[in-house]
This record gives sequence, C-alpha cells and structure tokens, in this order.
Amino acid sequence: MFRSLNLPLSRLQTTVKTNVLNLTNVFQRISEPIVKKCEGTVIERAGIFLKNVAIDYKEVFSETYDRAKKFPIKMSLYAGVMGIGAYCAAVNPDETSFRDQLLLNQQKIMMLADPIRNPLPLGKMKQIEIYYNQGRMRIFSFGIVSFMWVHDHDDRTALFEAKCEYLSPTLMSYPSRVVDIGFWGKWWLLSRYMEDYDINPEEFKN
Repeated sequence: MFRSLNLPLSRLQTTVKTNVLNLTNVFQRISEPIVKKCEGTVIERAGIFLKNVAIDYKEVFSETYDRAKKFPIKMSLYAGVMGIGAYCAAVNPDETSFRDQLLLNQQKIMMLADPIRNPLPLGKMKQIEIYYNQGRMRIFSFGIVSFMWVHDHDDRTALFEAKCEYLSPTLMSYPSRVVDIGFWGKWWLLSRYMEDYDINPEEFKN
C-alpha cells in the first residue's frame, strides 16, 4: 500500500484515507452482483445488511478522519483515554488471580521463622482466609477496576436475615467491607501488605 515509510504526515493521512475508502468501494462492488443473483432469499437480506454495514463504516471513518484532522490534539486525547481504558479492561484482575495471590503470599510468610515474621500481613492473610472459609468473599467488577469485599453471610445460608433484601448491606457500608482493589493487573492491598512481611517490628523494640 505504502511505497515509502518516509512519507510526510499529511500525505500519509491522505493515503490511509484513500486506501480505506477504496476497500469499502471494492466491497460494495463485490456485494452488489451477489445480491442481484440471490434476490428474494436470505442471502439477499444478508448481502443488503453487509452493504449497509460497509456504508455505515465508510461514513463513520470519513467523519472521524475529518474531525481528527480538524482537532488533532482533542482526538489524540480521546484515543489515548480509550486506549488506556481498553488496556485496563484487558488486564483487570479477577477473583482467581486474587485467590492465587493470597495463597502465594501465605506461602511466603509461612516460610519465614517466627522471630522475623511480620504479624500484620500474617493477620491480614488469616482474616481473608477465614472470610473464604465462611463463604463471605465477593467480587464486584466495573470492567476496568475490581473490588473484593466481604458479605455478612454465605450464599447458601437460608436464614431470614440473609435472604431479606431490607437487611442487605447498604451502600454506605461498602467502603468498610472492601478487602482489596484490583486495577492495572494488580491487587494493590495484597501487594502492600507484603512490603515488609519479613521484618518484625517487635524484634527491634528490645
């Protein structure tokens, strides 16, 4: 498509636009005879649909290109935000990764001798494990960020207070229930707890 990689920016933009428009035109020319041969069939309706899709994409691309050419900085910011959002969604951690990280942290802590083991991360890991054993751990994902939080009851609990919607956790109580925040491919509180897991503050008091 491109004869040289050293094309000026304006010429490169024009070449890209021309190539895309040519591809859409070729697609339309190919689809038109197929539609004519298959009149009155499902294939005809499918061909019409594909033709309309090609036209829509052509118009969207043309409008986006013109707008980007008119407001390059603004469109660059939009593209950057969309790219960052797409990356965050792709690497957004799930409950499996949280569980794996929790078990890995527990193994690291248990390999240390008691005198040098930090009791704070050990206590945090034990408490989260208790929540898991009680069936109270939950995950809520916004697509680009996830929250691990603690419910009052197990899903299998049949008590009235566990099933009554009026006794469910309120929105105001959620901040205190959050156990960890997953963002950018990482569970941040689990990582923070492990920063000084091999340093026992009690060891230096005497």
